[in-house]
Amino acid sequence: MQNSTVMIGCEVVVKELNTRIPKDMPLHLIDPALHVNPDRLRKALQKAIDQEERQYSTLLFGFGLCSRAMEGLQSQHARMVFPLVDDCIGIFLGSKAAHLEQIKKEPGTFFLSKGWIDAGTTPFEEYEYMVKRFGTDRACRLMHRMLQNYTRLAFIDTGCGNDNRIDREYAKKKAVQFGLQYGEIIGTASIFDNLIKADTCNSTHNELLIVPPGEKVTYEMLIKKG
Repeated sequence: MQNSTVMIGCEVVVKELNTRIPKDMPLHLIDPALHVNPDRLRKALQKAIDQEERQYSTLLFGFGLCSRAMEGLQSQHARMVFPLVDDCIGIFLGSKAAHLEQIKKEPGTFFLSKGWIDAGTTPFEEYEYMVKRFGTDRACRLMHRMLQNYTRLAFIDTGCGNDNRIDREYAKKKAVQFGLQYGEIIGTASIFDNLIKADTCNSTHNELLIVPPGEKVTYEMLIKKG
């Protein structure tokens, strides 16, 4: 195998952290819209595994637990490696603990980053669609209902993108538009960097779950270290 490793990644994660991915590493992108249905996401991931496992000895997953969508995945021929975080927010903040710390600090936080904005998968794009379909008044009511439990919009700067001034201004504008406090959080690519270097990691690495060929991912595996 000329390339022994492939990344199966959410488009949001790949867009956010693409500068950390080796240029010669193959990518298998997964549509972020599948997150709204964990069962569909799981099926898409298993299909990707089935397509890639005979070509590559290691499958890296640019995903978090994602509403347990990783549970039940299995590769008969390749090793699978997952970051031990609940979702991509934990990836961008560097750990599950850092994510929980932000939630504890401000429970009603809606997180945004360059990757989400570039992928066009935020509720704010959905708002524009609702305006066209229902008109501004109804779209505003629906949007405020969607955001009713949020008090802060926090832009995560992982430091991995190019100039993100446009993205930060976009986030500030949306915070003002929908009556949210605005904040910025310094993120990190540390856990993602460790994922990329998984070939040098062993099964005791406390930030990653490494599943040998033939084993099925269980929920207990995903939560035991995280």
